[in-house]
Amino acid sequence: MSIRLRSTALAAGGALVASMIGATALPAVADESIELSSEPVTVECDWDCSQDELQTLINDAGTTPTTIVLGLIDTYLTETLVIPEGSDITLLNAPIDIPNYVNDTGLTREDGFTGRLIHIQKGAKLTLDSNEKGLGTTVVRARGEWVEGASHQPSIYVEGELVMEKGRVEGARKLQSMWQGAITVRGEDAKLVLNGGTVTDNHRMTGKPGSVQYGAGNIALDRGATMVMNGGDVSDGLTERNPGSYGETGGIGVFNGSHLTVNGGTISGNRGWSGNIGVFSWLSDNEFDAAESLRSTVEINGGEIKDGYAEFGGGGVSIFGNGDVTMNDGTITNNTANNGGGVNAMDLYVWGADNSWQEVPGDGKVNGYSPEEWTEISPGGFTMNGGTISDNGAYRTGGGVNVVANGVKLLGGTIEGNWANSQGGGLYVATRSYTTHVQNALVTENYAEPVGGKVAKGGGIWLCPTGDLTMHVTDGGAIFDNQAPTPSNGEDYYGADFAHDNYGTVNPAKLKLDSLMLGGGSTAYFKDGGTSSPRYNPDNPGKQQIFQDPPADPIEGDPNLDLNNVEYRKTLQNAGLINVVGSEDAKTQAAAWASLIITGNTAPRGAGIGSNGEVVFGTPGSTEISVSKEWKESDGDELAEDLRFPVKVQLQANFVGEDTKFNIGNPIILNENNNWTYKFTDLPTANQGKILEYSVVEDVDGLPSEKIVADVQPALESDGTFIVTNTLELISIPVEKIWEGGDEGDRPESVTVELLRDGKSTGQTIELNAENGWKAEFTDLQPYRAWNAEKQAFDEYVYSVEEVGVANYEAEVTGNQVDGFTITNTFTPPSTPSEPTEPTTTPSEPSEPTTTPETPEEPGLPKTGTNT
Repeated sequence: MSIRLRSTALAAGGALVASMIGATALPAVADESIELSSEPVTVECDWDCSQDELQTLINDAGTTPTTIVLGLIDTYLTETLVIPEGSDITLLNAPIDIPNYVNDTGLTREDGFTGRLIHIQKGAKLTLDSNEKGLGTTVVRARGEWVEGASHQPSIYVEGELVMEKGRVEGARKLQSMWQGAITVRGEDAKLVLNGGTVTDNHRMTGKPGSVQYGAGNIALDRGATMVMNGGDVSDGLTERNPGSYGETGGIGVFNGSHLTVNGGTISGNRGWSGNIGVFSWLSDNEFDAAESLRSTVEINGGEIKDGYAEFGGGGVSIFGNGDVTMNDGTITNNTANNGGGVNAMDLYVWGADNSWQEVPGDGKVNGYSPEEWTEISPGGFTMNGGTISDNGAYRTGGGVNVVANGVKLLGGTIEGNWANSQGGGLYVATRSYTTHVQNALVTENYAEPVGGKVAKGGGIWLCPTGDLTMHVTDGGAIFDNQAPTPSNGEDYYGADFAHDNYGTVNPAKLKLDSLMLGGGSTAYFKDGGTSSPRYNPDNPGKQQIFQDPPADPIEGDPNLDLNNVEYRKTLQNAGLINVVGSEDAKTQAAAWASLIITGNTAPRGAGIGSNGEVVFGTPGSTEISVSKEWKESDGDELAEDLRFPVKVQLQANFVGEDTKFNIGNPIILNENNNWTYKFTDLPTANQGKILEYSVVEDVDGLPSEKIVADVQPALESDGTFIVTNTLELISIPVEKIWEGGDEGDRPESVTVELLRDGKSTGQTIELNAENGWKAEFTDLQPYRAWNAEKQAFDEYVYSVEEVGVANYEAEVTGNQVDGFTITNTFTPPSTPSEPTEPTTTPSEPSEPTTTPETPEEPGLPKTGTNT
């Protein structure tokens, strides 16, 4: 139903206006008929709709949902337009038929008027929208630049509900009252819903450092008010940026127990003490008991928070005092600040002294609270479950996230491409009283980059003399493939993955690094430079650095470790570390398990993470699995000790209800030195809530013989020990008798065959006979003499057989111990000897010689002297 109020004032201008607004041209007569209904109605104000006329339409609407189409020109306000309790009013700009003509009509502040433009009373609702016909939208113009006055009041003051489907609120200036913005939403019943439209270019009073505090340029939520942002734009708000201008927020200020939910839209280009969003609740001493009811909260489920600037901290989001922000999705990008380009979280327990590294007691410590107790009162909390914090920058610390609180938990999402000129490109933890909890985090491909000097330390993580790091195995982290530049001219560069230096004071950092990283891959930390120390060289890596307590008994330690080539430590000082991950599969698995990625960030100290406080990866709680080796022969007897050899066993896991198995850590060696037993300790119990169950497998490809059979069974005992049984299959050697020639009567009823081992009798025999078909076998024979550790192979026995002799048969043995032996007996008939014969002649007597031997000549005398 439509109610039309017409003015007779069109006169000569009526034709021109009619040509502009087309079918809705207004006649130069008044139609004073009014039809009342509880159904939604639409009314049209005059073409030059006055404030009085508009207020009358609003008042006359009563509780009927009413859409009011504004005039063709702005309605100038000289006093506050009131949306009374019970009203449900929608304002639309005038329709236009002219192509490409933008008709942004609405409500405008008149010269000399500095009060509230619109007041939405408790129980009332105002919706700003755009006419579907033509271009343009409904605009609330504060004209603060041109309207004189020492200070101005908000453009829209909301105690009921304001809904912006479209529309624009712009141009406020000189706002200076506490807890106010261009749109001020105040009280537990007050609500702003931004589905579309724009709130832009609204400014607080500037140029009065320290005298204007606790307000917002564009939107201020106060005293339990609520805002839900599903779309639209909040941009280019401005406040004072002086260090004393506490709480001054360019974009949206969430004050004193108010609540903001961001599901979509864009918050951009806002500047101030805080940038785009400021969550501010500074409790007085008498408010500590009511802290929870006074807590300001923000939930980010989507949208984009970008291009903001904060002089103090939090170009994207600032959390100060009793505030708590949860980020489930959305993007915080390209914001800058001195501290915390993306997010700055501060709980006021302690803070840092000017120009030093000393802690100054804050509200929490002064009042005698422990850090844990104070977190319950004033958390300064930021929980990141998802979303992206990217390309933000800090001129000092914490390009992505700057932490001066104990209520920060980074559990999921991506922190990428942020920078800091001092410490903590991705994340920075300010001082020793503060601990940040990080879970399921992959810190990789961050780069320590010198800025204006010759310092670049800790591509992954940098710790100062008051910084500590603890890595739990469950829901923990993986730090690898980060970089620190290679020094070329005396620069102080070191620590690709970890670094510490005595910056500001002298003290080592405490480290506890688990042997397993996220995803179950094994870590291997080595020194990577330091004060007057060389960088890591893979050809000469030095000793592996293990940041755990050494085992009480070395035999109980990791059998893969060379105890002469490891160094157990608890601290790191003026030195760097690199994590040499053994396989690409381990890196891939770490990425698969990670819910939080910290990558591509830069800073001189701690490109990924820099900390003067403590960083804790994961959650306490782990499990352990034992494995034990048993040796058997296939007949059930124990295998002789000299036949046992070292074996590899791999621990595996899968998530309950899923079939895919993956390796956990490196294979371990079971041998006589560890009594064929090993305990896998400090194992993760879950990943992101998914429970792990464990199993073990033996490296069967590495078994030296196909006769060794591996079987793994979980023990029935409560200690969870897996039993890996290796069974040596004993061999059998068949023997077959073949008879060739002779009659059965010539053959014995049975023959005996003896087994020889290495040519010596074993004392074992078998009997072959017609009843067993002249076939039998030697069984349960040991194939090996012993394990040869030098050759990494078995020394094998050589078996042969011999037959106990059989008369009139010649035996031939063929075959071998693998295929069996064949004994072929060939019949050899016995021969009968002949009788001897008498000789036929008698031997003749020997004859006398017929000649006598000659007598030799007498020898001559020797000659002496000379012959003359």
